[in-house]
Amino acid sequence: MRKYLLRIITFSTMLALIFSFLVPLAMGAGQKDLKARFKIDDRICLINGQSVTLSHPPFIKNGRTFVPIRVLAKALDLDDKNVIWDPSSRSVTLIKEYQTVSLENAGTLKTVVVKLTIVAGSSTMHYSAQDLSNSANNSANNSIELDALPEIINSQMFVPLRFVAEAFGYEVNWSAEERTAEIWDVKISGD
Repeated sequence: MRKYLLRIITFSTMLALIFSFLVPLAMGAGQKDLKARFKIDDRICLINGQSVTLSHPPFIKNGRTFVPIRVLAKALDLDDKNVIWDPSSRSVTLIKEYQTVSLENAGTLKTVVVKLTIVAGSSTMHYSAQDLSNSANNSANNSIELDALPEIINSQMFVPLRFVAEAFGYEVNWSAEERTAEIWDVKISGD
């Protein structure tokens, strides 16, 4: 009797495990890809699966995690040509182009360009998104107020990680216990 009961429990547990993996995939649940992991005061971080040594470690200021903009741009899959430094205004502009599915136009592909401009010492971050596939060339321009100012340290601009990553659609998780910030790219499967 015990062997029979043990087999039923084992079989039920295996079924539960199998369904816990298959059901979310069948329903098109989101998948997450780790893009970066930054640990406060640690010069070694993880960017797209590679260990990277920073010249200056991430730090916390006004409750925000600050990281070098060039390293963050790499984590967000931005090419060097899409990270534009303007020394006269002490600003950096990040540009990323996306292919997305238009819900308004029966699932056709549309191209959107997102542009983010950050100025060292300024509390205002400028954000714009432009739909290139629309003949009217619709665009939206916004200003986002930061509660922690970007700054330049040793010729590198440091920016609040969460504001920049979320502006480009990434998810940011913070572990207070480990003093670690992670950036995740959330993809919808089943599309």
